[in-house]
Amino acid sequence: LFYLQDAERGFKKASELDQSRIAALLGAAKVARHQGDGPAAGAFAQKAKDAVAKETPADVRFDVLMDLGDARAYEYQQSVLNSLSPIQQAELYQRACDAYKSARAIHAGRPEPILQLSFFEYNRGARGDALQILINAIRETPEQFRLHQYLCDLSISANLLKKLAETY
Repeated sequence: LFYLQDAERGFKKASELDQSRIAALLGAAKVARHQGDGPAAGAFAQKAKDAVAKETPADVRFDVLMDLGDARAYEYQQSVLNSLSPIQQAELYQRACDAYKSARAIHAGRPEPILQLSFFEYNRGARGDALQILINAIRETPEQFRLHQYLCDLSISANLLKKLAETY
């Protein structure tokens, strides 16, 4: 806990000194998530996204959007646990999905956005949607072994092996 608090102070100080310090803002977002503060994680990740410029390398933009998706997904989970209004929950849900989809648009060949989006859907109880996301992605990029493996893992976990067999 001491190291987490020390990291929090360091990342916050670095992000205050220079608002365009994307790495510091993402670090602060990750620390906030580890400390269980979804709104702070979302705020820091959003600041990192806002600091991204047109000339920012694609890999950095991808990482920022993935971290933003993770922060918004965590913030959504907390909104459900805290029984926030359905409108607030829907907004957080949409922001998480949009971040993952935007990351996918930057690097369509990388499976991480699809894996995280399907994991997010699965954890919120939308198992059918999670499987459908993976099935659609596999149709686009059938050579992505990680997508097939994750589809199998989720199908086994959700007890949907028959649907998996029908799909293949």
